[in-house]
Amino acid sequence: LWGAKLRTVWKIKRETGFASWPGLNDVAPLTIENKVIFLYHNFVHCVNSETGETIWKERNPIVDTIYSLSNHANEMVLENDRLYIIGNSGVYCRNVNNGSLIWSNYPIVIPDIDWIKNGISDDAIFITSHSPFDPNILIKISKADGKTVWSVGGLIGDFGEDKTASWPGPPCYYNGVVYVGATIFPGNGPIIYNGSVAAFDAVSGKRLWRKLIPNPDSSTIGYYNWKSLSSNKSSFIIY
Repeated sequence: LWGAKLRTVWKIKRETGFASWPGLNDVAPLTIENKVIFLYHNFVHCVNSETGETIWKERNPIVDTIYSLSNHANEMVLENDRLYIIGNSGVYCRNVNNGSLIWSNYPIVIPDIDWIKNGISDDAIFITSHSPFDPNILIKISKADGKTVWSVGGLIGDFGEDKTASWPGPPCYYNGVVYVGATIFPGNGPIIYNGSVAAFDAVSGKRLWRKLIPNPDSSTIGYYNWKSLSSNKSSFIIY
């Protein structure tokens, strides 16, 4: 009922063994049968949904880099008895019943991974990176064994943009094609950033096309709000 006071049935203590960036560690929990799975910092914690008692708890191994202490969880996907975890330091696969590590992959030198749940196909996980040592790349990882299938560029650079100040967003897979949007700096017109989108063949990694996203015109809904915001470069960055 609206206004009714809810009582706490159970609660768990979060591990805080690693430094983290505020707002980047909270991932929506997953549920399966009698289990609730939490992902926070570098820990995966599975508890009984009725009692809150721990079924298993594991810490994901992290790659030893200057970014290790700021490792943060990004996302997780549950398929059958496999739990796929995409974190800033790497990609992991665990058995959902006991938490055992099936495989792990650290595909880039210094972690800086972007990923969303739409970046997954039947047999692969696709991630993007804008790490300073592996800039602006798209990576395909096999779900079967965790090995890197291919790693390609082509996300940035066709439109004269600054490659260090422009970066790709998370990939999206659909019907055999992987799509990746990216910011472009410097932009043209009144805004600081423009945008682009590129398409890649999911099997070979070959880039199919990359197109510039045009600025809105006066026929676009919200155009005048956009123009007002984007004209104040000192206060806004428009993506």
